[in-house]
Amino acid sequence: MSQEKFLKISWQLLERDSFDLAQAIIESNLKLDRIIAISRGGLVIGRLMSDFLNLPISTIAMQQLASENQSGEPVIAEKLTCDVNGQNLLLVDEIVDHGEVLAKVTEYLAKLSGQRVYSLVPYIKPWAKPKPDFYLRETEKWVIFPYDIREMTSDLVGVFKKKGISPEQIKNQLLALGFSQTLTEYFLKKEIAASKTTPPQTRPSPSTNQPTQEQNEIPKPPVDSSATNFNKQSAD
Repeated sequence: MSQEKFLKISWQLLERDSFDLAQAIIESNLKLDRIIAISRGGLVIGRLMSDFLNLPISTIAMQQLASENQSGEPVIAEKLTCDVNGQNLLLVDEIVDHGEVLAKVTEYLAKLSGQRVYSLVPYIKPWAKPKPDFYLRETEKWVIFPYDIREMTSDLVGVFKKKGISPEQIKNQLLALGFSQTLTEYFLKKEIAASKTTPPQTRPSPSTNQPTQEQNEIPKPPVDSSATNFNKQSAD
């Protein structure tokens, strides 16, 4: 798998992109009361938005039955515990792939609040439906976040397991993506051992981000991920 198929997000870029989106929210003159972050994917970005916009933050957890190259329908694992009736909510996540999670949580929150729910997600795939109200970068690449070392290692082991690619090659791929050698070697050893004995299981699902089997076999030409696009359809 070539480096061209990945979009590595550094801590610095994540902070800058989040700030740019916060500025877009401010310029839209939206009146918001609370941020709802989808756990786990939206936790870091939700915390940044809470700081930039000076808003309280609450969380909701999603999960789905996941196996290699497949994912089940997302379900709400942990419901919202605070009263949001009458509040204007901003739903935050890290990435939107097909959009099932975004659609389900938006519908759930709209019933609780009785208000229009706005959504903010920095990174989306071109085929995402629905798209969030505020987003920044659209890409077909596999997006790698700076806090994804264990999850990224697990995904690469799964993708390469049937292709005869060695653990050393997987390690080199992770190092090239900017992860530390100490953490890479630690989690790679654990994930290779686990992959030999662990069946598909229910796991927290921030989003579906890894390429499908078809994308792994026939790479698509990447969309320009450096383009900035603030989608403000909600403000119309």
